[in-house]
Amino acid sequence: MPPSLALRKPGGVISLTVTTGGSGYTAPPTVSFSGGSGTGAAAVAVMNGTMVASLVVTQAGSGYTSNPTVTISGNAQAEAYAYTGSHRRASFMRSRFNDMYVIDGMGRGLRWNGDAGQMQPVGIVGPVIGPKMNVTAGDGALSVASVDIMKPGAGYTQAPTVSFAGGSPTTPAAAVASIAGGRVSGVRVTESGAGYTATPTVTLSGGQAGGASFSVGVSGGVASVEVVASGTGYTGTPTVTFSSAQGLTKANAVADVTNGAIQNVAVLASGSGATTSGVTASVAGAGSGASLKPVMAYRVTGVTVTNGGTGFYTPPTVTVTPDSADQNYTQAYLEATINSTGGVASVRVLSGGQYSLPPTAVVLDGQATATASMSPRMSGKYKCAIRYLDSTPVSQQGPIPSSISELVEVDAGASGGLMTWNFTHPYLEDRVSAMELWRTTADQSVALFRVATIQRTDPAFFGSYADKLSDNDLTDTERDGYGLMPVTLPSGQINARRFEVPPGNYGVAVMFQDRAWFAVDTTGKKPNSLLFSEVDEPESVPPTNEIVVQESIGDSDAVVALIPMASALLIAQSRHLYKLQYVAQPIIDASILLASYRGVLNNQCWDVMGGVAFIADSFGLYAYDGNSEQPVSAPVDNLWRDRVIDFTQSDKFHVKADYATKTVRFYFCRNGETSTARALCYCVSTQAWWEEEYPSAITASANMAILSRQDVVYGAASGFVRSGGFADAGSAVSFRLRTGNMPLTNADKGSRTIGLLYAPTADDANLTAALHYNNSPTARPNAIGSDRGEGFVSTKGATGAVLNLKRRRSQLGDASGFAKAYYAGNVDDKSAGADRHVAVSLTGQQSTAGNAVVIHGVTLEGAGG
Repeated sequence: MPPSLALRKPGGVISLTVTTGGSGYTAPPTVSFSGGSGTGAAAVAVMNGTMVASLVVTQAGSGYTSNPTVTISGNAQAEAYAYTGSHRRASFMRSRFNDMYVIDGMGRGLRWNGDAGQMQPVGIVGPVIGPKMNVTAGDGALSVASVDIMKPGAGYTQAPTVSFAGGSPTTPAAAVASIAGGRVSGVRVTESGAGYTATPTVTLSGGQAGGASFSVGVSGGVASVEVVASGTGYTGTPTVTFSSAQGLTKANAVADVTNGAIQNVAVLASGSGATTSGVTASVAGAGSGASLKPVMAYRVTGVTVTNGGTGFYTPPTVTVTPDSADQNYTQAYLEATINSTGGVASVRVLSGGQYSLPPTAVVLDGQATATASMSPRMSGKYKCAIRYLDSTPVSQQGPIPSSISELVEVDAGASGGLMTWNFTHPYLEDRVSAMELWRTTADQSVALFRVATIQRTDPAFFGSYADKLSDNDLTDTERDGYGLMPVTLPSGQINARRFEVPPGNYGVAVMFQDRAWFAVDTTGKKPNSLLFSEVDEPESVPPTNEIVVQESIGDSDAVVALIPMASALLIAQSRHLYKLQYVAQPIIDASILLASYRGVLNNQCWDVMGGVAFIADSFGLYAYDGNSEQPVSAPVDNLWRDRVIDFTQSDKFHVKADYATKTVRFYFCRNGETSTARALCYCVSTQAWWEEEYPSAITASANMAILSRQDVVYGAASGFVRSGGFADAGSAVSFRLRTGNMPLTNADKGSRTIGLLYAPTADDANLTAALHYNNSPTARPNAIGSDRGEGFVSTKGATGAVLNLKRRRSQLGDASGFAKAYYAGNVDDKSAGADRHVAVSLTGQQSTAGNAVVIHGVTLEGAGG
């Protein structure tokens, strides 16, 4: 049967505490209950290796009038706690993702996501046992652990294809390359392969642009002249001349002759303009046999694009390449631009360099190279765990996970080839829709990596899963399904096990800031403990998230209610009020200060309006604005002081603030009553008090939007939700107002009048005014005089005068909404039976919006002092 709020009741097992974890277990033990006069309780054991870590209540059972005895097969021991008190009111809270949570301390809470046709238990009970792990030993063969770039290459416009050759694998490796700035920036192994007996060769192919060609313009001059043959018969200083066919001009040199032979040549002017090679030199004058070789110096003056090529989506590096015979050169540098079609558009010379022969220009595609690093697929020891997921969508901060199972260690040895996960689920909740597999890399216990996610509909969920991920595969952030989860955070806080189900023995819950807060331990073991959830995870409440209200006031008390209010969470005991504040992490930076020596009757006896908390306790109603408390019920304190209020029924009382009318209502029982069919009402604006009575008990109330307007709705004892109005299912609604007692005087020679300022109604609406002398519960007949044309109509013998509030017109216009009646009173200071004071009562009915009664003020002449 799905969980139902209507079926909640006392008498069930709400908490289990393991007192001895036992030892030697190879499977979860059985858990049974006896005694306590109840039946139907059930639980499962959550394992940690060979011992019992905790127990989870799977069925609360019913009818328990005392704590039953828990029996665990084997040698573990535990204690059970049953809730045997009266039926508790539930706390409702809503997360920022609109999930609604119901907490009552009578067992595990309930959750409704706003769409499902039924409620679900709060949180997800994690796996009670970890996976069974097996490792198939490898044959000493290797896998590709990584691919290292040896040469990044150049000119890549697309990532090249990565291929592996050689090594005789049983399963070939695979990888993908990435590029940046036209170079190969990295290679990611997508499949480590298996069975390699040698390191394979890695080839990166394709992905480069090409087809561009260039012509290089140069300007050359004579750098020096080599004497190839000295010759004979030369005299004086013969002139050396250079050929001009190559474009060389203005070059000038002279030969140095010794004993008729040319020893060397001095270049007096290098000249310029040579655009090709082939410049020759000759010696004029007498002599013969000399041979000279000019050594040229060319600089690059321009580069012309003869073919722009294709596929250049980033400017390529155009390189000036020297002639193979040019062994002594200075490199020129160029800068290329590209056009919108991917061709080289132009090349600009940044530095001309120096060459002995005219160079050429090319785009060096620079083929990238890489090598593979090998390792066993698995080696060393691994920690493995599973956890469950529900189907909450990502848009609602889902899926919601459970805590991880126990960490199961598996040793892969020096060379493991395959890890097999085997699953059993001794307890599995309906809410679970998938399972995640997590494990560490070799020989560490700090971080878990997600291996896979298996849907509940997959046969592997109840079977096994083959895991062949190497450590490199496991930690690859681009792998499908990759996930990282530290076991603990750097601060030392738990992480992988933070998704614990909120305990079912805490009866009050609220959302405050970014966390859910829980209080009021119904087992009585921790009366002043508060638990809090993880950030934006109302269903994750690890037991370490606990704060205790430390009492140093010499008075034992217990937490009754939690009141979220602006930047503080008020912790209300029955006689004390504390204020809790924190910045980021409550366990580290929370502060709790005593705010007031006032408390609260129950968790429903408070509401917040306009940043002020209105709270009812056993002394009255008071307001707390975050800094100080202010009593507001002094005019009606006699109801508390004289025990007119029946506090034996206080578990039924509640407080509700109505923003629309600025009214705070305290629903209570007078002595002899057993239901809250009345309320004391306090108007914040006027500080006026009055009492309302209802045909049916109002058991709860809440704010909600009705026709785009915030309004108050009421839960009635009849089981219906109601809202305020001018009629009750078509029947007229009665109203009654009685003022306080006002002393009569002899002022104005006995002139006494009742003045009424009201809003005229559209329909007939009769209001009866009556007088109660000397605190009499009944009105005095004939106390108000007969009609004198000013609105009130008196009937002989009647106890009141009637005023029809309907709007009327006269020659002067609409009725003003003011009426006056005259009254009498026997005032005699010497008579003990004389009238001393008088109270005014106004009664009537309203049934439509057109005859809604609105009284702006009542004036009384001759009374009031």
